[in-house]
Amino acid sequence: MALQRVDAGNSAGPLHAAQDAAWSARYPLLVEMMVTTQWEDKKPREVSTVLLVAEGGVWKGLLNDRANRRQAWVTGQTIDEVLDALESGLASGNLGWRHAPPGKQDFRR
Repeated sequence: MALQRVDAGNSAGPLHAAQDAAWSARYPLLVEMMVTTQWEDKKPREVSTVLLVAEGGVWKGLLNDRANRRQAWVTGQTIDEVLDALESGLASGNLGWRHAPPGKQDFRR
């Protein structure tokens, strides 16, 4: 699946921020969002991040699509369930994205 840009304004860098063959095999779409630093047209892309939180007896995961200024939360009983939910949500296009509020994620290093 080729990533599609919603808006511009990304940082430059190598094609992949990091690599992990095992995670790439299990979560190919999630890993692609997290490590791909260029769009198909070779313009820079800001990588996505995942935040894991344990709260109220469940695991919560936030996928922060910094390049497109949007976020999606999922929950699960285990970390694997959270990562599986993120992967399947990306595959189905049904993650329930919300506009990311301005704040710390907008700061550039």
